Amino acid sequence: MLFLSPPRRADGSNYLFNNATLQLGSFLRQQGLEVRVEPLVGADWKDRLERALTAWKPRWAAISCKWWDTVYGATEVARYIRENHPQVKLVTGGQTASSFAEELVHKTAFDAVITGDGEVPLTHLVRGEPDCNVVLRHDGTVTRLPQKYVQPRNGGDQLRLLSDLTEIAPTELLYQAGFTAPFVWTGKGCQSTCTYCSGSAFGHKKLFGRTGFQYRPVEDVISDMHALSPWTKQAVMFDFDPVADPGREDYYLEIARHLPPKSFHAAFYCWTLPTKEFIAKVSEHFASAIISLDAQTYSEPLRHRLAAKKQIKPYASDNQLFEILDYLRQFPNVHGIVYGIIGLQTETPYDVERGESLMAYIQDAYHDVLQPNGVHTTPLSIEPDSLMDRNPEKYGMTRLRHGLDDYLAFTKMQFHSTGQAIFAAGYSEDQPHPYGVHQSHEHPARVWQDYQRIQKRINEKSQRWDSEKAIRSLRIEDNRLFLNLHTRSIFHDDWRLMVWAAAEALSRNLPEVVIDTTRAHVRVPPAQIFPFDEQFGWAESQWAKVREARDSGRLKIHYETSPTTDLGFLVMD
Repeated sequence: MLFLSPPRRADGSNYLFNNATLQLGSFLRQQGLEVRVEPLVGADWKDRLERALTAWKPRWAAISCKWWDTVYGATEVARYIRENHPQVKLVTGGQTASSFAEELVHKTAFDAVITGDGEVPLTHLVRGEPDCNVVLRHDGTVTRLPQKYVQPRNGGDQLRLLSDLTEIAPTELLYQAGFTAPFVWTGKGCQSTCTYCSGSAFGHKKLFGRTGFQYRPVEDVISDMHALSPWTKQAVMFDFDPVADPGREDYYLEIARHLPPKSFHAAFYCWTLPTKEFIAKVSEHFASAIISLDAQTYSEPLRHRLAAKKQIKPYASDNQLFEILDYLRQFPNVHGIVYGIIGLQTETPYDVERGESLMAYIQDAYHDVLQPNGVHTTPLSIEPDSLMDRNPEKYGMTRLRHGLDDYLAFTKMQFHSTGQAIFAAGYSEDQPHPYGVHQSHEHPARVWQDYQRIQKRINEKSQRWDSEKAIRSLRIEDNRLFLNLHTRSIFHDDWRLMVWAAAEALSRNLPEVVIDTTRAHVRVPPAQIFPFDEQFGWAESQWAKVREARDSGRLKIHYETSPTTDLGFLVMD
């Protein structure tokens, strides 16, 4: 079995690896099957695919289709394999694939789609004994086998990652995934009825047959954290926070109590506002942390209206949000991020104005405790099998994507664009709508126009603060350049300033640069990910000149470090 995460763009940019393939690959390997997980990232992703197919000669290729914006990329990878290696059977799975299972088998090169939870059904399929959770092509017809398998709530060794992931994946992929998205699976399920989310209670019931919450056993989570730690440099990302479950915070604190103190850095994506007690304990147990706060919408009146109808998560006021942001200031190893959506049902011009004002206030009032880009907004996009997708008229919305063909049309357009993020797509009446939904009484371009204006303002302010911080951190004295870094968590990108400072010293003909990270948590990306990840290309080229000057003796570089400094490629020969 060859596991593949498809490219989002034809040039291999904006790649996001689906960590679930490591979980699936580990499970199949423990069942005695031969497994390989390969990256399809960078401009030469087709060459990488060809080399993997030729070297590993798989009987099956499993192409992830979790996120809807990868659906065209997944079908392109499948088409290439079918045309060039027709003996290889093709299967896909994930949330989006589960939504379009029959259509994917009817209309694309895929031989089968795993629906819902996949490890046991996929194992049976590969062994030639499919019995559940699969739609497959057989003797010219398409058959759907019953949805019977749901992951057990008690976990177990066979649902853990392999202790040595190099058994199934190359080191460069593990480093790339570990640095960009060190996700650790802690649980599944939701009981909320947010209209925009395909992972709501309705989506989990329909696609996975899951009701309620599934918390993984703490010992399984700890095992996975240790398996990933060589590749994440002790950083982890948690994105599971069941709403209305009073034990949800205690679960993570129990994980923390099983770890050596201050041994890991954690990013918590909180679905509702965390308690002050939770924040204090996170600061105590983890070396550093992100606390991500979901405002849902930056308009308090709209937030109140929708929460009262249970169309979003439970209501929290602006003042409650401010109280948590104020509280974060007490902890030098914790910083925040705030998220919100523009374009939700019943949003009015006043709500847009109110939300834009709140975003500006948060940026100005809390930039010391937020990342420079710590205020995020995203436009509402339709998701397959969300409540809004199921019944848009109920919410006063017009849906512009109706099935697989519409999702393929938009993602094909994006696939052949020039590296744009998904929400950066333009609006044109003769092209697929960038978000696939709008309020029925509004012009289809309204949300796009508001989002472009708001995002431009956020970006300009973030870039200005980035520049001001860089200048404040720099000092020239006695023919030496000093860089003094101060960060709240390892998830800041201030390692970039280290490359910039060394290059700045070289451009000023200064013979020495001193980089002080004793008040910072620094994680420099490993050099192994540079050859194929375009977002680090600038650092590789800039550092090559600095390294040449360092090695020739023209520039001396001194580092003053802390226990949470990982210098990565900066000290490699």
